[in-house]
Amino acid sequence: MNPANFVTGVVIALKGRITTNGLFEVKDYTYPGVPSIESMPQIDQSDYKQGENLSLFENLENREFVAFISGLEFGNMKEKLAIEIMAKFFNGQYGTKEERFLNSRVLRLIIAGNSIGDEKDIDMVIKGSYRTQDLNEKVYNNLSNSIEMFEDFLVGVSQACEVDVIPGENDISGAFFPQQPLNVALFPKLLENENIIMSTNPHKFELKGIKFLGTSGQNIKDMSRFQDMNGKTE
Repeated sequence: MNPANFVTGVVIALKGRITTNGLFEVKDYTYPGVPSIESMPQIDQSDYKQGENLSLFENLENREFVAFISGLEFGNMKEKLAIEIMAKFFNGQYGTKEERFLNSRVLRLIIAGNSIGDEKDIDMVIKGSYRTQDLNEKVYNNLSNSIEMFEDFLVGVSQACEVDVIPGENDISGAFFPQQPLNVALFPKLLENENIIMSTNPHKFELKGIKFLGTSGQNIKDMSRFQDMNGKTE
């Protein structure tokens, strides 16, 4: 058994015996397996050739979508224009007639973490910097501006569909799983907005009979630090 194929938290059953030296000698092992999962409803593709996938824009009037985005990093936006265009798209203000109709078929938007940019000097402020008050004011002003920009983005996209906001590694939430929702007190414009759902990480919801369960990715990132499977599945 290669230890690099395992991470803390993996359940495994070992079969073997205790040797005279008090060690456990493994003869065999097994995993609990994956629980059975209900099949997703199938799209009727009777009008399409066998093996041909339904394209994004085909048969839109009979289809509905869930959109996922992450890594917006307000306050540290390298792709500010792209984010502005994305906000317009979700509001039906960007794209061709066909693309705007696609937007109208999006029932829910999942924002999966790292919505606030990582303020580079925040650690010094938390630890109690020996520097002047100017550093504290700079950091907190930048953070406040980032939160306000993210809030305005949420106000805009929530006019088109329901929005679930999941905290990520850089967001203002606890560092341990499960992360608690972002404090709604940080977003006063959203207090009366029923289309915004501040969610935990991991997050689970059900829509149209389909169950969704996911995280913003820290668990996968941590697993990759302690294993060396290199894409193997055995």
